[in-house]
Amino acid sequence: MRKPRALAKSELYHVVQGGVGGLILCVDYNDYGRLAKYIQQSVAKYGKIHAYCLMSNHFHLLIETKHLSLCMHQINSSYAHYFNLKYERTGHVFQGRFFSEPIEKESYFKNCVRYILLNPYKGGLVKTKGDFYAWSSFSDYFFDRTSHRTIKTETDFVQNLFSTKLEFYTFIKEPDKPVEFLDPGNVKYFSDTTLIKEIRKITKCRNFLGMEFLEKLNLIPKLLISKPYSFKQLSRILAIPYGFLLKVKKELSNKKEVEEMKQNMQQGDSG
Repeated sequence: MRKPRALAKSELYHVVQGGVGGLILCVDYNDYGRLAKYIQQSVAKYGKIHAYCLMSNHFHLLIETKHLSLCMHQINSSYAHYFNLKYERTGHVFQGRFFSEPIEKESYFKNCVRYILLNPYKGGLVKTKGDFYAWSSFSDYFFDRTSHRTIKTETDFVQNLFSTKLEFYTFIKEPDKPVEFLDPGNVKYFSDTTLIKEIRKITKCRNFLGMEFLEKLNLIPKLLISKPYSFKQLSRILAIPYGFLLKVKKELSNKKEVEEMKQNMQQGDSG
């Protein structure tokens, strides 16, 4: 029996939804446009968007709503119907339950906005933190390039947290640091491209992105004891639920088992 979804008194949530098994959700420009359309239609009915980013295989929303599940159900069901019809496929399009995190503190809210707006940079899709990316609200805040997109960002709430636009921009471009509410402890951050190379190196498996879910599970222990990777990023790239990674990490708390695994990995590297 799955746990009830945590609800926010503030009605503010960070939502992440990925494609099933790492499925590419947006293959072309029209797909991005259609996903944006469904997001806007649902949000206009159920709430507000304060920040968003659409990537090829997942999307982020910072949403304010009293009806989170209804809002996401409308988005996911509409896009899944469109996607399966266009690409002549059947079955699930999205990876299980969408991830949502309640946001109750101003510091959490600001860090979440920053995290979402920097997703294209961390994913290696833009060269610097200030570069234009078509399918995020970065443009709504800094470039005023909204005419070709559908999603309407409520910018006033965020802008009122900073005295000037320059202060907000400086905050976005601060040196990387752990995002306190997204990853606990001392995590190591990479671009998605670099992390994929790291996973291939550690697991000695080049085609892990095409693996079935159960096959990917065998890779998790090696990754979790190698370096303090971001669990959120691993979850997104591997298309494995974040909570499941935490559970495996807890089960690896047996020091003897971990030491044996490390020794085996070191022997494999030297062989």
